[in-house]
Amino acid sequence: MVFLPEEFALNPEAQRRGDQLIVQPDATIASPNTLVLLEAKAIRSGTFGPEVSSAPLAAGRTSGAGD
Repeated sequence: MVFLPEEFALNPEAQRRGDQLIVQPDATIASPNTLVLLEAKAIRSGTFGPEVSSAPLAAGRTSGAGD
């Protein structure tokens, strides 16, 4: 795994730079048969916090409490 690699040309044989489809992945994972380009995205605060992730668990406990 390589973090913040150099830019990567998806079509390196192209004659013009505009035709090379250049990307700047946040990381790459390479094996003999595979190349994975990773793009990391930041999670905004408050969009998925502990109060959100525990809500389905609390709802499941509440609905089964009277059974």
